[in-house]
Amino acid sequence: MKKLTPHIKNLISELEKVGITFRFDDEITKSKRLENIIFEKGDIQYKIYEGYFFREFGQCVYFKKGKDAIFLTDYTDEIFYADEKMRILKYFFGPLNK
Repeated sequence: MKKLTPHIKNLISELEKVGITFRFDDEITKSKRLENIIFEKGDIQYKIYEGYFFREFGQCVYFKKGKDAIFLTDYTDEIFYADEKMRILKYFFGPLNK
């Protein structure tokens, strides 16, 4: 199992407030555990690959629009997990799942 950082714990806590649970995928296929994170509410599941969710690779900067220019900014854990929270909430409470 991976280590849950304060940002991840905060994300889980915020989602639990609206009834969305968090768990690791314990399903085994071809004698290997699936490496997913599962968020669940009722009969709706949202799965995220562990490598992506725990930021083992990928984006570390992004373009941010300022008043007069566009500039590169660090994509911190705080920003990443705030973005993830919005994506997860949109999945559960967006127009397709109302």
